[in-house]
Amino acid sequence: MHPLWTTAFQETWDDCRRRYVDFKPVGERLKELHCQARQWDQSESLLQEDHLKTPVIARQFPDYFKRVILPVFSQNEATALALDEFAEAMDQWHLEDPGVETRIPQWLQQLQQQAMHLCKPIQPDFVTLIVSLSLAHLYRSIPAAKPETPAGATQSGVCPVCGLPPHFAALVETEGYRQMECWLCGEHWPFTRLECPYCGEHHPEKLGYFTVEKMEVCRIHFCHSCQAYLKVFDTRSLALKDPCLWVMHLATLICDDLAAAEGYHPGSEMEWHQWMVME
Repeated sequence: MHPLWTTAFQETWDDCRRRYVDFKPVGERLKELHCQARQWDQSESLLQEDHLKTPVIARQFPDYFKRVILPVFSQNEATALALDEFAEAMDQWHLEDPGVETRIPQWLQQLQQQAMHLCKPIQPDFVTLIVSLSLAHLYRSIPAAKPETPAGATQSGVCPVCGLPPHFAALVETEGYRQMECWLCGEHWPFTRLECPYCGEHHPEKLGYFTVEKMEVCRIHFCHSCQAYLKVFDTRSLALKDPCLWVMHLATLICDDLAAAEGYHPGSEMEWHQWMVME
């Protein structure tokens, strides 16, 4: 499992600041989140119970949201009011009641539904962003032994650890192998380049990719059969030992915007767009 806020984050953040002029507004908010999250890390001790992360995250999410997310986005009055209402409503949720699913995908869906309902003045993809970043950090903060990768999972279209479809991947080594990365837990696993991870399409005429000028490191791999796309970063040309794909993703949101304009949707079902400004 790869921690979210690390030295790799700082190095990738610096690289993206040099590489992409439009990264400045997003980058500044991301750096603030990094600082707030590190302070929170130093004051909290998260323990895992019954080998399930979801109950721990459910208990910690309200406090994390109020102490990390709210201070960073308090500058914009409308945004601050909507997020504050969302934070206050968390005390009335019953996500840990008996019978509630304990797997992260189901819990994530419930959380986003609540957030979208309460944060109506805010764009849905902005809500998706802050919820996803929060969950990724909390998930990776809980100590746990790394589970064994299930047999046959190396060519799976979902994360072998937490079961979520990936939003981004990287091309690694000289041969350019495609290495998937889970946006939630950070798990890496190999996946062939000539297959759609979402629907299994493998005919070359049904698959393709495009790049954006001055952002060629980011490739949008798309599938004509299911109309889904995956962001793939060709990290082989970067002078970074361990690039943080979360940062690279946020620095290239315009690529998601262009993919949507072409009629493609993220196979991860996580909608993030350039017009979502981190105000």
